[in-house]
Amino acid sequence: MQAKDDDPTTLATRAGRAALDGRTDVDAVFFATTTPVYEYGSVTPFLADSLGLDDDTHVQTFGESARAGTAALRAAGNAVDGDSDTVLVVAAEAPSPAPRSDWEKVAGAGASAALVESDGEGLERVAAGTCARPLLDEWQAPDSDTLSTADDRFARNIGYVETSQQAIERALDAADWSAESLDALVATHPNGKFAGRLAGAVGVGDDVLATPAFGREYGNLRAASALGSLALADLTAGDRLVVAGYGVGTADALAYEVSEPPAAASVADESTDLDYVDYLDHVDQLE
Repeated sequence: MQAKDDDPTTLATRAGRAALDGRTDVDAVFFATTTPVYEYGSVTPFLADSLGLDDDTHVQTFGESARAGTAALRAAGNAVDGDSDTVLVVAAEAPSPAPRSDWEKVAGAGASAALVESDGEGLERVAAGTCARPLLDEWQAPDSDTLSTADDRFARNIGYVETSQQAIERALDAADWSAESLDALVATHPNGKFAGRLAGAVGVGDDVLATPAFGREYGNLRAASALGSLALADLTAGDRLVVAGYGVGTADALAYEVSEPPAAASVADESTDLDYVDYLDHVDQLE
């Protein structure tokens, strides 16, 4: 979990600084999170300011589901195809799951960031695919502090696997690529095993799935999951890459050609063992 004094904005600041590496020539900052500090009110201007960016930097916040990270990445690609030269995409999660809930078992905290640039250096987007289904496999009512989920087998197989598979296959078709030609698949990791099932459904082996142990090592980072996996992926020039994100019935898949490994950063601090009572206090769930 996050440090006691951390929230999504502080985590995002550290990841953003690592990705920028002192640069300030950024036209826009897109921030994705499903654990916002405020129910109403954007902290993205504060994030841009903490990164030393001018107040004419366009800012936008993405949320609502774990797909927010890849939605921001896709929007950044559209922005650099238009009136922007450089967009910083940052995704961060700092959850406070309800005690003994299903979400508590898999929740992870962390942040990742990537620079998207119009010159095509790093990753050049070739195509994109989407599958949007009327599935509500995760939800949280306004008067509840607990994340509810549908039957796990339904949520993961019908929701995550099948919907993501459709989006990935549509991106591959649009790029005129075959699954066999894919060098790397980066995906949202809801837990330690379902990304592997997705890779099998798409028709690629475990050697193509980037960071297959990401979910087991970092937990479910939701909006930061795909970006975090991308930051840690072992990519080389010439690779064909698909980045896929899923959340609440909708999946995006982005097909890229790698000209050089992207400028990306992920925040993962050393861990500390806590007993359960100390853990509850740590995530503000101790009554």
